[in-house]
Amino acid sequence: MKLSEIQAKKVLANFQIPVPKNGGSVSHVKELPAAIKRAGPGPWLIKAQVLPGGRGNAGGIQLAKNYKHA
Repeated sequence: MKLSEIQAKKVLANFQIPVPKNGGSVSHVKELPAAIKRAGPGPWLIKAQVLPGGRGNAGGIQLAKNYKHA
């Protein structure tokens, strides 16, 4: 089974398994403010949603310390 991180969190939540609070996923930069609000106070990890295997090595995970950086 190949799931993205956001898909896996939804599966776990359906079985009442606790998952960390997150802002969900966005498809366009215009959706980012609402996602940040859902995630709560920063800093935040901004992650590219790709199948497992190298996202971190390819620069797909970035730390945003404030809203402007996100």
